[in-house]
Amino acid sequence: MIETGVKRLPHILLRSREILRHQQAVDENGAIVGYVRWKLPEGREKEWREAQIPDVSKEKRREF
Repeated sequence: MIETGVKRLPHILLRSREILRHQQAVDENGAIVGYVRWKLPEGREKEWREAQIPDVSKEKRREF
């Protein structure tokens, strides 16, 4: 289950980039200690761009 989840993760993160925002919390050692994903309300798609997953090329999308 974990192996297939890892393979799907890039596709999942790129899905609905316009309305989904992702953030992770890291401790002082750089270890990830939390993760959250928000779905923005309709009409707010241009807000909070710093938490938007960066887009990738068409070739990279086909790989995913």
